Amino acid sequence: MKKISFRLKVDFLLLFEKGSRELEVATLLKSSLENKGYSFVILQQNFDILSAWKYSPKIVLLPFCYQNRSNNLFLTLWRKSKFVNLSWEQLFYSGNRLAKTPKGDFATKYVIHHSWSMSYTQYLIENAVPLNNIYSNGNLSLDLYNEPYRKFYDNPYDIINCNNTHKKILFSENFNWAFYSDEMLLQMRKDGQNVSDINKMIEYNNNSFNIILNWLNLFLLNHKDYLLVFRPRPATSVDQIKSKIASLGLVMPSNFLISKEGSVREWILYSDFVISTYSTTLIEAVYAEKKSFMISPIIMPDVLKVNWHQYITKANNYEEFEKFLCGSEDLIHLNNNFYSWISSSFFQNNTPINSLLNFLDKEIKKKYLFSIPRKVLIYGNLNCKFRFLIYYARIFYITLFSLFFFRKNKKSEYFQDYLMKENIGDMMKKWNKLFFK
Repeated sequence: MKKISFRLKVDFLLLFEKGSRELEVATLLKSSLENKGYSFVILQQNFDILSAWKYSPKIVLLPFCYQNRSNNLFLTLWRKSKFVNLSWEQLFYSGNRLAKTPKGDFATKYVIHHSWSMSYTQYLIENAVPLNNIYSNGNLSLDLYNEPYRKFYDNPYDIINCNNTHKKILFSENFNWAFYSDEMLLQMRKDGQNVSDINKMIEYNNNSFNIILNWLNLFLLNHKDYLLVFRPRPATSVDQIKSKIASLGLVMPSNFLISKEGSVREWILYSDFVISTYSTTLIEAVYAEKKSFMISPIIMPDVLKVNWHQYITKANNYEEFEKFLCGSEDLIHLNNNFYSWISSSFFQNNTPINSLLNFLDKEIKKKYLFSIPRKVLIYGNLNCKFRFLIYYARIFYITLFSLFFFRKNKKSEYFQDYLMKENIGDMMKKWNKLFFK
């Protein structure tokens, strides 16, 4: 007897976590593959849980995949789907590497991991991911700075009505350890993170924040012809930044703005300078050939250091900070070696976005008659004869979880990540206009 399915069959279903980081690529993939005749659905991982059970996708694109915990609800629905992990974070320091290492059967055996670089491919292999479960390609975000994709971006300074004669500085915030919640820190400890390392990273980020905000305040007071946009990282809210600045007793000048409008790529492309502590935004900025440098006012603990830090130009004191911004040094030239390292490291394929589209086009055409074993899922210890009850139990669980999640988080800073369907629609219109007029 043929099984009746009440779910809509689709070719691709993409889950995204942070819209400001992932949605440009997500909508570009959707636009391109739909124009090839495929069906493509985009859902937000932490907010569209209730919608997930409506679909039965052939291929699921994940934003990350370190263990079962973050994906169990989706795995129970889509056991017969093929999973591809787009791996939006691949540059780790020792302080977060353990938390972002693939663990468990699902992450190591049943997912194709998208890799930017040979070093990440080797890292996956060392952590039990077989080579045939790795797609070596390149950095999708960096590819967006190349033609024709960079034509997609508008000037964000127009949005905040500040596209004037000021010299424009983008400060890409990454004081992440100064803002992690107690719950997240507790989970990291449970996952095996060293307590001493956690304390060092929290202390470094808090002290750096205090020093750097004072530098910014002093510089902007003395240089009224500069405008600085302070852009919080995706997981940090504007209110959190304002509260922490207020706790320092600082009143920032009028040429200091905090904004999460648009995407970081827009700000990079239309800014004169891009500065940060250790944000990977600096990699994007140098690749986009922007005047960029790292601010390092105190000695960084080893647990936060990454190999690319050795290449970027650094300001270790206020005098260097002011000198770099006032143009007495050729920052583009100073970062030449860094630019070469980026170009050689993150483009295993010369056109990563186009290569990924070709890869997905080939994968969808392959016959895939396979189900993820129940033993790797949340309901794995239940006897298969109860699968009918399990199916409806998981739908009920997803529904309750979704309602609880929205009720709990709607007024919190976590809800800032939620994107309305209109945001996705607007991006789709821009990509379609650019490529499929």
